[in-house]
Amino acid sequence: MWMKLNNRPTKDQARFIFLFILLHILTAANAPIAWHLVKSASNIQVFTSNVPNYPVKGIRAEVVFDAPITQVLKVAMDVNHYPNWIYKCKKSVLVKQVSAQEVIYYHITDAPWPVADRDQYSVTKLSKHIDGSYWMHSHTLPDYRGNEEGNVRIKNGKATWHFIPLPNGQTKGEYELFFNPEGYIPSWIINLFIAEGPYVTMLNMQKEIGKQRFLVTSYEFEFIAPNSTFITCSPISSPRIF
Repeated sequence: MWMKLNNRPTKDQARFIFLFILLHILTAANAPIAWHLVKSASNIQVFTSNVPNYPVKGIRAEVVFDAPITQVLKVAMDVNHYPNWIYKCKKSVLVKQVSAQEVIYYHITDAPWPVADRDQYSVTKLSKHIDGSYWMHSHTLPDYRGNEEGNVRIKNGKATWHFIPLPNGQTKGEYELFFNPEGYIPSWIINLFIAEGPYVTMLNMQKEIGKQRFLVTSYEFEFIAPNSTFITCSPISSPRIF
């Protein structure tokens, strides 16, 4: 004769299980990313990390610009001139000037043959904080407008700049990027982009900052935010490429 057992948890047990699972999820989502140094030269450091829910490695770069923060901000927000310094940027056009601190722009990344070029619409927001630093957050707008013929749309991409004024008139820049390149891309192309892209970009940005049109002394903001942080990773369904 079989005895029927009641395995249903009590209300207190169910509440404890729910809180335990919720705590585990929140802890995992906010766990620090383990960055690994892959290149260090010319006062530039580049790091990569395997990031959960993203098909390619995340990128982090640190650099000290030999310029005051006002000049650095002008370059960072001047989207029309991104092809001058961003690695493999084929085209960048301002679509909408929402405010002095927010822009929407269109960007095409030049991919080597036979891979199709990638394009994206992104929104960038800049804010000044009470500690004197500035944060620039960007993310893609996958449904903003249709694809241009022959390009592959990047639907999930996030980037953050943190600009910190230094006492000697220089500016420290910290940059993080997470994205899904969409579709198949050979590993050698991805490795080239990850290893060389951030380093070349920082070198070119330093040169761009020194151009005469960016020699400004002030930058106005509509608000001051109390704090900010680097972007977090949102889950996506694409498999890891490498």
